[in-house]
Amino acid sequence: MAHAGAKQSTPIIVIFLAAALAACGNATAAPGDATSTIAATNQPAASQPTLTSAAPTAELPASAAPPIATTLTADGPWLVFNTSQGLFAANTDGSVVTRLVGSPAIAAPRDLRVAVAPNGGRMALIYSEEGVGLSLHMITLPDGADTLITVLRSPPPDVPAGYRDEVVEAIVNEGSLAWSPDGSMLAFIGGMNGPSADVYVYRTADGSITQLTNGDSQAYQLSWSPDGKYILHAGAGSFGTGAGYSMEGVWAARADGSEVKTLYTPTSVNEIFVGWVTPTTFLVYSGDAMCGAHDLRTFDIESGREAARVVSYFNGDGVAMDAVSGTVIFSADEIVAGCNEDKTAGTFRLNLGELGTTQTTSEVARKIVFAPQVGAFFGQTETGAVEIKQDGTAAPLDSPARSVPLISPDGRFWAWHSDGFITSPGAWIGPFHGDTAEISGDSVRAAIWSMDSQYLFFVSANGMYRVNAGMTLLTPIATPSIDVIDVNTIAWVTQ
Repeated sequence: MAHAGAKQSTPIIVIFLAAALAACGNATAAPGDATSTIAATNQPAASQPTLTSAAPTAELPASAAPPIATTLTADGPWLVFNTSQGLFAANTDGSVVTRLVGSPAIAAPRDLRVAVAPNGGRMALIYSEEGVGLSLHMITLPDGADTLITVLRSPPPDVPAGYRDEVVEAIVNEGSLAWSPDGSMLAFIGGMNGPSADVYVYRTADGSITQLTNGDSQAYQLSWSPDGKYILHAGAGSFGTGAGYSMEGVWAARADGSEVKTLYTPTSVNEIFVGWVTPTTFLVYSGDAMCGAHDLRTFDIESGREAARVVSYFNGDGVAMDAVSGTVIFSADEIVAGCNEDKTAGTFRLNLGELGTTQTTSEVARKIVFAPQVGAFFGQTETGAVEIKQDGTAAPLDSPARSVPLISPDGRFWAWHSDGFITSPGAWIGPFHGDTAEISGDSVRAAIWSMDSQYLFFVSANGMYRVNAGMTLLTPIATPSIDVIDVNTIAWVTQ
């Protein structure tokens, strides 16, 4: 067995931080670096005029503005984003942009949403410290305090030219951090004990760390079962140079350290976990060096049974699942479909409780997502966006961009944005399935709805902005001396 259970427990401190892999950073945050902006009114608009502005400016009269905040609020939520100048936080109205961590940039996770705990105002992040190596830290809000959890990898040994440090690769790989569903534990990949990268669990209640695995392979792609009992992960002997991984196995470790189940030994170049169907059953597919993703199937941890198998090849960036209904949507373009016997390209539906698949549309949808707040799937095609219902019916959308829409948490609004790489740049907002108004003509890299669905925050080439759902007011977020053009993910941190 490549990964065997271990029962090490080490006390540790209580909080976490962030910053970089390629460069070296300072462990001390700079919490005093704060600026603020005027918040917009929450009053609904009587009309919805079209807003177009390459460099939008605030339109709220000073007399109507609420008091300007001077500190991060005590109860949140807080908006966080990362730039080449550090990690920043702001209040839910966009005020008091505060530097939490200085340069350099975060090493992992690349998507800040993975770093955020489900509750507790916490973020787990990995960065590199000079003379220390890769370290795991936690940041808490609103105080911005940070604490070293553990050193994940001491300064690595000299690696021969042309080779990578596989342990470092595992630590900064996607999926190297994962919060338990209740936010009480953090699973992470570390290389502290021995030559391989293993699975560990940090407990926020007492600051303890438990090593769960100690095999020879490099652990990667952590995923918690919905009940918090198991941590699913894969292991690779090597991450290769682009043609795929040298796979060693797939395991499920009990979070309490009592057992590590060997699930199966892949013959593929990668195993990709899509999501959980039940507390013991997950959806997974394999990777092939020639044709890509294939063998989409469910696997049950307790019984070892595989089911709902789709052996044919499909696009790896076009798979999404609704675990409640058991509906899976995936696609195969003409190149990938050429590896299949029937050569059929398009977008397909699989119901995990039924046999076989059905074609939803002959168009190939990419970057498919499921929006639970409206019970539908969305994808981008060559001609625009498409909406796919759970029954498999598909309808093209009269979308202003080829990107998938960003649905507000309450399902009443949607927004679209484009960086201009494929279609015209810009950002648009409107009622769900209603007409949209352009709110920016600039390249927009990231956007996020406020948790109460009242505002959309977006980052354009000209800065960071907030627009209310009624589309009547654009407010620039004051970020002096912060170059936000390299922001690619924004997230909310909650108490």
